Amino acid sequence: MQGYTLITGATSGIGKAFAYEYGKKGCPLIITGQREKLLNANAEDLRKKYGIEVKVIISDLSLDENIHDLEKLIEETNIETLINNAGMAHIGYFQDVDYSFFQNMINLHIICLTRLTKAVLPQMIERNSGTIINVASTAAFSATPKHNVYAGSKAYIMQFTECLHLDLMNTKIKIQVVCPNYTRTDIQDKIGISKKRQQGDIFIRYETPEQVVKHSMDALKKDKVICICGDFISKYYTFTSHFIPRKYYYKFVSKMYDE
Repeated sequence: MQGYTLITGATSGIGKAFAYEYGKKGCPLIITGQREKLLNANAEDLRKKYGIEVKVIISDLSLDENIHDLEKLIEETNIETLINNAGMAHIGYFQDVDYSFFQNMINLHIICLTRLTKAVLPQMIERNSGTIINVASTAAFSATPKHNVYAGSKAYIMQFTECLHLDLMNTKIKIQVVCPNYTRTDIQDKIGISKKRQQGDIFIRYETPEQVVKHSMDALKKDKVICICGDFISKYYTFTSHFIPRKYYYKFVSKMYDE
């Protein structure tokens, strides 16, 4: 029997795009999210379009008990692919944001992702097959103001995924970290990015969730561990930010994010 593809945060955006990509391949799905009406609508549409089984889990995965419940489900289910996509974002100076928000972000980006990966690995190692895709961000590469815990947690995801790949190099398990750049999702709306700004400019290039998933699938075929999304300009900025002397880099990004 074909194993399930488990996707966290599949209500909208990149998670939803992954659900449709794997649904198109005929994979049975387990999708999680918090917005019950939207997630159920996605599931029904996926069933009609692709004739696949879709299990829906309504859950806030920043909460320990919900992570535990999903761990138990993983241990009792044949999971072929795990996509750790659930996430949240913010724009604000560290000192101005309530710590409870940061705690939820750390739980979701770091604790949940790590625990679900730990839960799924035994069965993947036993059968010597499987795929784990962790969604990070190009923010993992660059320090920016007002994105402190977000960028820090995404950097954890990238480093964790690369280290996991090294641990599993002698297996047939595929490991990937996807690093989207600016992407048109409802998270952008939630954190106050205007629709006009989401159109982008010469320096800021937005992609659709579907484009991000295509980057991921293309990279997976080539066994690339790090998948950096975006066009040439986006990738150039991501790489060169490391080589700019810190003093000048800090001045540049401070002006870029100044309001």
